[in-house]
Amino acid sequence: MNPPLKKQPPNKPQQSALTELLKTTGMWRASNIDHQFRPGISTGYPLLDRHLPGAGWPTGGLTELLYNNPGIGEFRLLIPTLAQLSQQQNRWLLMVAPPYIPYAPALAKAGIDLSKLLIINPPTAADTLWAMEKALASKSCAAVLALSLIHI
Repeated sequence: MNPPLKKQPPNKPQQSALTELLKTTGMWRASNIDHQFRPGISTGYPLLDRHLPGAGWPTGGLTELLYNNPGIGEFRLLIPTLAQLSQQQNRWLLMVAPPYIPYAPALAKAGIDLSKLLIINPPTAADTLWAMEKALASKSCAAVLALSLIHI
């Protein structure tokens, strides 16, 4: 019989560093559900807005959509917001390495101004991360959309 595993004490320096990083990046965590939030931008779906902190997608922050397989309609959640951003702001909508070629007539019919849409397909994962970092730092994009590079 194996001896019981001893619970290791948490690594305090790493935990405090992570906590400080999360505070400085403005990343929302589920443990902060009762904290105050800046107003978000409407998702275009009133029921979803009522359930999101800030009553919509966060502005100036990160939103992650988790799904098992790309192409199951997850992009439809973003269409109303992207249309609003493309019509109200004079900034780019950037898609970095989309898993499928977006169908321009459908995007236009949904109200997305195609003249503000950029699609790039960097050749490597490192180039993809570089492009996302530069786009976000430039503040020239109303939205940067990218498929997760992490597969578990």
